[in-house]
Amino acid sequence: MNVKALLINRGLNTSLRNVDKGSRIDFAPNNLNYIGVGWYFWGVGVKLHFPLPVSWFYERADIFKSQVIDIRGTLYQKHWLLEGGVQLYQNLYLSEGQTLDDGLNSASETGIQAFRFTSSVTYLFSGEEVSVKAPFNRNNIQLQNAGTWMLTGGFSYINLSGEGSVIPERARNEFANDSTITEVSANSFFIRPGYTYNFVYRNFFLHASGSVGLALQRKNLERVDSDMDKLGVAPLYNFGAAIGYDNGKYFAGISSVFTYGYMQLGNIRLQERARNTELFIGYRFPEPNWIKNNKPRFLNWFTNSK
Repeated sequence: MNVKALLINRGLNTSLRNVDKGSRIDFAPNNLNYIGVGWYFWGVGVKLHFPLPVSWFYERADIFKSQVIDIRGTLYQKHWLLEGGVQLYQNLYLSEGQTLDDGLNSASETGIQAFRFTSSVTYLFSGEEVSVKAPFNRNNIQLQNAGTWMLTGGFSYINLSGEGSVIPERARNEFANDSTITEVSANSFFIRPGYTYNFVYRNFFLHASGSVGLALQRKNLERVDSDMDKLGVAPLYNFGAAIGYDNGKYFAGISSVFTYGYMQLGNIRLQERARNTELFIGYRFPEPNWIKNNKPRFLNWFTNSK
């Protein structure tokens, strides 16, 4: 059993590009900070966190009444890893690096939003030797150097939409005829082979993982006066890393996971880069009998499964 304090940064960087013209729009807000606590008992890890009013974008996000919903969850077994997440960023505006004139968008540009949903399952080919839990939540401890191949498959949906055009008014000259786009989206089924490795030296640990694959996409682009719909294939990337210290009782470290994907229809490309970075410090202790003896039966199958 363990408890830990958490400082979390989650983000969804959304960009829209006109490939032919070389024009690009980066939207904000694109991240949010959280503070929270996590604990592990009954063989299950749980995290509870709350947003902090401190971030790179916060002052401008407050002006435009931007809202962020970012929910992610993970379940583990020896060989299996199930992950899912929902990210919704509402009332987007031009990022800080693309300010024009007074540096602010007009009020008419509110209503632009980015949405991302993903669900995946990963199989570890050497699950008994390599812990994918250890680097990220310290629910168990990797005792020696080990690595394994892994295979991930799943579904994702990305969407950029607006009450009117998704091109902010002050950037429409750069997109010309494409400035009337009201929605860009893609449904994707993907598969990503990859490799993960844990390096252990005394009480220090270093983790790295990566997977690269392809997504079969159903792509859609809507303009004020026309729609486009097409099947296609695009690359998808996922990388993770963690470093820290764990002496069996106390532990601390930092971990990050990044996912990058895009869809392109005609000369318009929608890019989304999701990330999750956590700084954690915690304490591990024996599970009290009153907690151990009241474990729900339905958890036995999952937590004891090989």
